[in-house]
Amino acid sequence: MQSRSDKAGILIARLSVTLYCALALLAWQNDSSHLWGVWHLAFVPSPVSWLLTAVSLFFVWTPLAGTRWQKLLTSIEHATGRIRYAIGILLVTAAATVFALVPFDNLLLGDSFRLVNADDLMTLSSPAEYLTLHTYQFLRTMLGSNMIAYRVIAVLTGLAFAWVAIMFSRVIFERLAERIVSIVVILGLANVQFFLGYIENYAIMTVLLSLFLLTGWSSANSRKRLWLPAIALLAASAFHLSAAFLIPGLVFLFWKSYPPRRKLVCRLMAIGAVAASASAAILFHSTSGVSDIFAPLQSAEGNPYSILSLQHITDIGNLILLTSPAAAVLLISALAAPKWRALYRDRGIQFLFFGLIGSLTMLIAVDPKLGAARDWDLMSLFGIPATFLALALWRDESKARIRTRVIGMTAVAVLFAHTVPWVISNIDRKLTIDSFKSVVQKDVHYTPEYFDGDRLMAWGLMLGDAYGDH
Repeated sequence: MQSRSDKAGILIARLSVTLYCALALLAWQNDSSHLWGVWHLAFVPSPVSWLLTAVSLFFVWTPLAGTRWQKLLTSIEHATGRIRYAIGILLVTAAATVFALVPFDNLLLGDSFRLVNADDLMTLSSPAEYLTLHTYQFLRTMLGSNMIAYRVIAVLTGLAFAWVAIMFSRVIFERLAERIVSIVVILGLANVQFFLGYIENYAIMTVLLSLFLLTGWSSANSRKRLWLPAIALLAASAFHLSAAFLIPGLVFLFWKSYPPRRKLVCRLMAIGAVAASASAAILFHSTSGVSDIFAPLQSAEGNPYSILSLQHITDIGNLILLTSPAAAVLLISALAAPKWRALYRDRGIQFLFFGLIGSLTMLIAVDPKLGAARDWDLMSLFGIPATFLALALWRDESKARIRTRVIGMTAVAVLFAHTVPWVISNIDRKLTIDSFKSVVQKDVHYTPEYFDGDRLMAWGLMLGDAYGDH
């Protein structure tokens, strides 16, 4: 029998998913580029959009989302107990096929247009992603094509990301049904686009960052092998400097994991790591202008975009809706548990929380120079620790009776209402041109007031070269 808190958790999850679907329908039907974080149904044929929305809401509000489907998953769990490794190999093969065959042709996102057309990728090099560009340039020299080089890395990193999702589900949950739905939640992140032929420099960093969260969770609870998350975060930061925003999580691990006699040394090391990071930021600022990525606190001459500007605030909301809708639903519904505050004494959850704080700092502090809709990839870091933390909060036994149901309905609903249309929207460059033009026209980054219209000029040149739109 369900308790009052169980019913509250289910109801909150249902209402949250329904609200997300309502926002997606509102953005689609009103052609509202202000809600570009949930605007993906506009890129899909109308019958398909209605079908995806209907499937999501049907699964959330019908008995199929209740005990029947949980019994089905339990039956599958019992039936596949002896062949789960074969099923795992089959799923990995299917994932590799999807990663390899799903096309990507939306060059309006990020620096895709420049990267795919560069004769020498190192001419685009920046301190933030120097090692990543070296890797792609090496493959490009071997394979003869930037597009093929990015596709190869996408498939390999996609498989690695799927493995991390599987391993994290195993350390969080014991039952196969719970693991399956949690894997769907992780693979439903907007970041999965990185592994579907996306032409940008975040795929390797995303996998290493996810590995940092996985190994950090294990180290936080066992207080052993702290070198594993340290190496993972160092490697992630080497491939893209944005991963360094999760340093608070690593500092927490060293701060809490050593016995009292060694705490002083450990804390000094943690303070040293923060000081070294600050010194590196100052050095980059003086030599290469990397710190220019940060938004000013208030609008200034030549830059109307600031942390306190209305557009920045709406951009943050859209980025959360784009990168982590499932995490938002699960975090909100988890708070219905009567003893949820006790969860924060868990070292693993504390570690993920500090990682989330670091990524949230980036979301707030960074100025997406291309506009948040186009520069979503740089800002998508937030979704990974948010999703891992949301799943970890459902590990508590007080939620065991409804865990599979809530995570399952959220996973399926977000998959159909969010991830599928998001991926479809990036298949064909012509499919998105008019809509992206609408978003850009309302973005302050593409006005004469933003650094004398420098970004507006680059946008016009790209439209002319890539799309013949003059």
